[in-house]
Amino acid sequence: VPDTIVVEAPSHVGTKVSYREPTAFDAIDGPRPVICVPPSGSRFPIGKTTVTCTSSDRHGHTSQARFVVSVANRNPGRG
Repeated sequence: VPDTIVVEAPSHVGTKVSYREPTAFDAIDGPRPVICVPPSGSRFPIGKTTVTCTSSDRHGHTSQARFVVSVANRNPGRG
């Protein structure tokens, strides 16, 4: 997963943030899909949001990783 992502939003409503999708590989099953919530491209509010990424192998073994998206208001005096 990415390190903490820090971005500035143009207003108080936050901003869309895209991040590099994490990858997962299982020794037996090979590459596995990863689902992150909130997904890349979502609108993130001002403040810190934890993104949780989950992947499972074909036997139901699940792994999770987390990272933070921190959004600051570029113009705090302007709504």
